Amino acid sequence: MDSDFSQKKLEKLFEKYKDPEGEDINPVGVMAFIQDLDLIPTDPILTVIAWNLKAKQMGIFTREQFVGGFKALGLDSIEKIKARLPQFREELKDAQKLAQIYKYSFEFYKDEKNKKSIEIELVDTILQILIPEKPHIPKLRKFIMKQKQYKVLNLDQWIAIHDFSCTVGTDLSNYEEDEWPVLIEMYVEWLREGHTGDTEEEPEKKEEKKTNDMDI
Repeated sequence: MDSDFSQKKLEKLFEKYKDPEGEDINPVGVMAFIQDLDLIPTDPILTVIAWNLKAKQMGIFTREQFVGGFKALGLDSIEKIKARLPQFREELKDAQKLAQIYKYSFEFYKDEKNKKSIEIELVDTILQILIPEKPHIPKLRKFIMKQKQYKVLNLDQWIAIHDFSCTVGTDLSNYEEDEWPVLIEMYVEWLREGHTGDTEEEPEKKEEKKTNDMDI
């Protein structure tokens, strides 16, 4: 911890954002905190910060999480937190830490803590925030939103998306059958059928249209 760290200064920072009628920093205070960091709400670095603070719910920081978390990091001011942002961003490039942050995000972003699944619309949003450029993710996002079998995904499916994108090549040459949840198997089959998700017209519909045109 820095020798110039001030517990009193950090406590004052928490009070700045705390709900005046409550005990925690609520979504209004979190938004003010984000603005003071010159970030936007969809910046993935905010999930990294929440992970470092061990926050349990999006839009809420308890005193223990905010003060305890930033104390452990040796940060007691907005200026120091902003100076640490590049280091936080680097954590997204560390494969091991990214895997931990990705798993953490499933619980963090859930709107109800007792739920064991998240809606596919939320899945799409988190993937876009955290790992938009990972192999397969752009097409996986399109597939998930087009398929009709799953309206929600559980934690195993969520983790499989990350693991698949990190280990299986885009040509599927190292894809092993029976090692993945049904959702991933469906995605692979979808790819092998020639789907890309780039257009609204699906491959089978294109084939049907081609056949009909030949009959004219």
